[in-house]
Amino acid sequence: IPDWSKLFPNITSLNLWGLTSDDNGNIYFATYNTSYIGMYNSKTGEYSALTGHLDPDAMYAGTGGVILKDGYAYLTMDGNKNNDSVTTHQLIKFDLESRQIVEKLDLSSVLNQSYLTNLTLVDGVIFGSHDKVLNGVVAVDITGEKMELIEITGLTGIKNEVSEEIDGKVYFLD
Repeated sequence: IPDWSKLFPNITSLNLWGLTSDDNGNIYFATYNTSYIGMYNSKTGEYSALTGHLDPDAMYAGTGGVILKDGYAYLTMDGNKNNDSVTTHQLIKFDLESRQIVEKLDLSSVLNQSYLTNLTLVDGVIFGSHDKVLNGVVAVDITGEKMELIEITGLTGIKNEVSEEIDGKVYFLD
């Protein structure tokens, strides 16, 4: 494990959140309490910081995981630097090559002092869930030029977890 202070300067503590891997075995991760994105290169054995602090107001990055698709990382960014309430709710699209955020989608309208967990990608739609989310599930279409929030109606009783995608279907735990 690397000396995190060299990768992410000016931090007092660092917690990994939202791990995922690509087809080459590289591991991408986001951090809690600093909202950074990093990568472990499986060929060289080296860790690298892909970003500085993503948003000065955000504290949590990747609360629901990290989704990799077509050269982009999709992840949530939540919280605030004062940690007195969850005020920032966004799904971000991060370009892995340029190491820049290319789009932010505000999710405040569907989140109530909470954050998404268990991001799952099915046919170009990212699903996430939490018990404080209206209907329990959030869906975002990432196939167009801009990310688009999809309204889901008719769901009841979903409390917390998007469990798994199997054969193009999303299964939920209650």
